[in-house]
Amino acid sequence: MESDMNFIVMQNLKMLIKIKNSRFLLAVATLTAFNFIAFMPYFQQPPAHAQSRKIIITENKLLISASANNKFKTFVEKQTYSIAYPQNWFVTRSWRNLVHITNRRLPKTGDGSFPDYLIKTDVQILEENFQSVLTRESSSPSPDGDRLIKRESLKIDGKNAVRLWFTGEGTEMLLTLLPYKGNKTAYMITFYTKNNSHFLPLIERMHSSFKSLN
Repeated sequence: MESDMNFIVMQNLKMLIKIKNSRFLLAVATLTAFNFIAFMPYFQQPPAHAQSRKIIITENKLLISASANNKFKTFVEKQTYSIAYPQNWFVTRSWRNLVHITNRRLPKTGDGSFPDYLIKTDVQILEENFQSVLTRESSSPSPDGDRLIKRESLKIDGKNAVRLWFTGEGTEMLLTLLPYKGNKTAYMITFYTKNNSHFLPLIERMHSSFKSLN
């Protein structure tokens, strides 16, 4: 009888140990799963965050591509002037003393509005002396309502030049003036929208590349 009781006690003890071991393994498995879930965000970014970061990186690349590191070509108006411009932009001559440099091809027809994507630079030689042009262009606001917001003196082609920044209703403008041979004035003005303000270093570089060939 006593041996039977001992056998039952031993069996119950073994079962209890198995139950305890099973609970321990279950607890370990649960804790491991919890830790994996808790720490998963540190190893795996949510898609939205990853996408946001990708957009930021893309924008940075666009800013870099719009900087002064772009490759330039040189346009030459024979016996008049030369000017450098981004190699993938376009040059259109209206007449000998007026050239358009644009980041896209100029549309043949339009409604007169300025497209958001367009950057347009007019380069011309004015039959007017430098000081007269500077005095007229420095008036703010202009008859068109454009307001002068910045002025800078600098050297271009060995001459004392002046650069003016304007803001208007639909477009921003960067104007560079410098004396030209025969009491004339080299006149470079770029029209762009605020969305394209990050192209300013490139535009300034283009203006500063002007060289008289006379």
